[in-house]
Amino acid sequence: MAKYLNYDGLQKYNEKVKETFVEEADLNINQIKKNGITVQPVNKVVDIQVPVKTSDLTNDSNFVTEEEVNQKIANISNFKEKFVDSLPATGEAKTIYFVPKNGSGDDIKDEYMWVEGKWEFLGSRSAVVEVEAISDSEIDALFN
Repeated sequence: MAKYLNYDGLQKYNEKVKETFVEEADLNINQIKKNGITVQPVNKVVDIQVPVKTSDLTNDSNFVTEEEVNQKIANISNFKEKFVDSLPATGEAKTIYFVPKNGSGDDIKDEYMWVEGKWEFLGSRSAVVEVEAISDSEIDALFN
């Protein structure tokens, strides 16, 4: 059975980490920098301007605009599906191929797409995994 860390366990873990690793720190600020350059206070104030609108930034990562996203979403409707007994040698663009597999219940097909000249396996459903919260004693044992 898989285990997970629930909220109470996370709080307990956080306490143990603080007890074990966190020491009293000197929180006095000795210097302020903006992008590696020291900023001198003026009248005891340091005012670092931070962009608050995306239009104030340079799109050097080629993020797409809302219009481009909407166009891409509109293009999704062009997808089609094909149910085949086996994958053909090549596939068609914007087509999901459903191939029978040895399964039962809700998972009886594997899904593929033809991408950049080869078959790309899209997925299959997995079995349900039972999980149980990690206990306080198991968290304590991690720190002993």
